[in-house]
Parts: sequence; structure tokens; C-alpha cells
Amino acid sequence: LPDSLYYPVLNIRTFAIIFATIVSIFYECKEKVNYFGYISVFLGFLLLNLECNKILENLNALDLNIISTSLWMIYAGALIIPGIFKNVKICKLSGIFIVTIGLLKIFLFDIKDVDAIYKIIAFFITGIILMITSYYYTKKKN
Repeated sequence: LPDSLYYPVLNIRTFAIIFATIVSIFYECKEKVNYFGYISVFLGFLLLNLECNKILENLNALDLNIISTSLWMIYAGALIIPGIFKNVKICKLSGIFIVTIGLLKIFLFDIKDVDAIYKIIAFFITGIILMITSYYYTKKKN
């Protein structure tokens, strides 16, 4: 599809992935099989990455990696919050997995060219987020 005809989020790829996600969720509810839930989480993650990369390419963004990793963390948070408060195991596990992969990506690849003060701020914010998440996770678990 030419870039002149590309509309962020409102395109055939987005609708196809959303449709596949809805079908996966429907079959999970109907069949009570966990892997459909993981498929829908993966499809949502795929959609997030594809759309983020395309939008940032169109904007000529310089630091694509840190922005996409930040969106991973937001997506993981959107999974973990209902996972904790509604006790949905697939959401909790998928969110924790995405946070783990995102943190590894940040610490191994994204932060290597950043100034020291920004590294300190990033580690501090990451620590606070992890402490808050673990607090609510253990609180709801007990």
C-alpha cells in the first residue's frame, strides 16, 4: 500500500488483526482453551508494533527503539491491570512476559547511547513501576 494511501490505525491490516483477535477471544470463551487467549495477546502485540513502526517511519522519528519499547510497557500495563484486578491469568502472565522482554531490551539495547542522568531516571522510574506492580500483584494474590 503506498504511503499516500496509508491511514494510521484505520487500515486493512488493523481491521484484519482486530477481527482475528475477536475470533480468538470468542473461541477461547467458547472452548475454554488457553492458547486462544495467548494468540489474541500476540495479535494485539503484533498490531501495536506494526502500527507504531509505520507511524514513526512516516514521522521520520530518530529513536524508534525506545518509543516502541515504551509502547510495549504501556501494552503490558494494559494487560497486567485487568489481570490483577479481574484475576485473569492470561493477562497477568502475558503482561509480565512483555515487561520482562521490554526491560531486557531497554537495558541491553535502547539505553546504551543515553546520557548518565537519563539512565538514572529510567532505572528509578522502572524500579518504582516494578514495586507498585509487585505490591498490587501480591496484595490481590493473598
